[in-house]
Amino acid sequence: MRWAVIHLQRVAVNAREFGGDHRHSVSRVYFSLVVDGTSHSGLHANVRQALAGDASTPVEVGPPVGYAGALNQAAFSRVVERYYRNVIAKALQSGPAADQKVPDGVFISKMTAQFGLPAT
Repeated sequence: MRWAVIHLQRVAVNAREFGGDHRHSVSRVYFSLVVDGTSHSGLHANVRQALAGDASTPVEVGPPVGYAGALNQAAFSRVVERYYRNVIAKALQSGPAADQKVPDGVFISKMTAQFGLPAT
């Protein structure tokens, strides 16, 4: 099996220019990807989540922007979602206990993971 290594770097939370509206938050996760020994940097994926609900509300992870190679979108989405939820949980812990709204802004948190790629 072929593997991709993803180096997640930061999340920009709920920026209007990413397409959020009064019903959905759209955040952007920035990362680099190593596939077959080739590094692809400057990549990002949008993460869309309904504003109504709690931290367990489902998220939709878009495809990586800036990378056009082979990808297992389901595996990629699981890794990005886990990272996103961890960053959001840390942001909520650092704010006032009564306010469970994630503050807008950029959160830097590094994580590396790997996931399987489709066979060529």
